[in-house]
Amino acid sequence: MSDVDAPAPGGGAAAHWQCMGVVFAQCVTVEEVCLYGSRARGTNRPNSDIDLCVTSSTLDFIGLARLGEALADLGLPWKIDLTLRRTRTPPVTAQPAFNLAHQIARYAVPVFVRAPER
Repeated sequence: MSDVDAPAPGGGAAAHWQCMGVVFAQCVTVEEVCLYGSRARGTNRPNSDIDLCVTSSTLDFIGLARLGEALADLGLPWKIDLTLRRTRTPPVTAQPAFNLAHQIARYAVPVFVRAPER
């Protein structure tokens, strides 16, 4: 099995994740992208969407929408849901089981991390 056909985080081929990585790299304000939800927990079905948490201190919701459009233009066979997070440190909450930030922190699988500038 080649690297292109190899399984990747959350299912799908590594080639799909490589294409998404190119899109993330082109958006210079994206610091990190993590997979969460059923694909991160391993409870996904073949038609499950891909839940991604985008970490950026400067990306706004228009930029997030543009990022979503760029990912949709890849023509991947899944719907991609994007969530924006401003910091890599999740907030402390009283009810973590029902808090999205806590769920992301607990199950997140990094799929893109921007290398620090030198």
